[in-house]
Amino acid sequence: MKAMVQRWFSLGLLLSGGALVACGNPAVDVRIAELPEEDPNVPVGEFHRPGQPCVLCHSSYGGDAPVMSIAGTIYAVKGLVPNPEPAEGEPTRIAPPPVGDVSVLMYDAFGRRSPPVATNCVGNFYLTKEQWDPVFPVYAEIEFTPPEGTQSLRAAMATWIQREGSCNTCHNGDANQGSVGRIYCMEKMPDPPFDPPTKANCNGVP
Repeated sequence: MKAMVQRWFSLGLLLSGGALVACGNPAVDVRIAELPEEDPNVPVGEFHRPGQPCVLCHSSYGGDAPVMSIAGTIYAVKGLVPNPEPAEGEPTRIAPPPVGDVSVLMYDAFGRRSPPVATNCVGNFYLTKEQWDPVFPVYAEIEFTPPEGTQSLRAAMATWIQREGSCNTCHNGDANQGSVGRIYCMEKMPDPPFDPPTKANCNGVP
């Protein structure tokens, strides 16, 4: 009887150990696997992968440092914009340029305000878990100054962020049945327009 108990105990340890080794989140694994390849012309860092769901990889589960709580990308205007000088084979309309120096303000469910954070030249922004570890849901708004240099404008998110730290999970590409569309500053391109980043002034431009 004692030997039988020992065998069952050993089997239980083996099975539980195997379960721990095999533990994972298939839904997240699939989303990570579906991400496009890195752009070889853009170094890995704060400028890479604009428009992609950063927290998928920059999380305790994903394993990439730094571990982020909130991250996203902000663009100039809503929807596609005319391509000023399309080369042969290029589309006549392209994604709007990203916007730098856009301030992002957030409050969590306990009313705790996020530290100051702003977009870089490819429109990316993020806060690490060490900087701010919010309790969801989270309120968010952005503040920016249009190119003509008039007074700063604010735009608030219509709904609260419920639990997804990657803003680009929902704000991905143009608005359609599967996306609420990019986060943008203005409904249409102002005159003068937002200047897109160039290689000369932004490490994240291919």
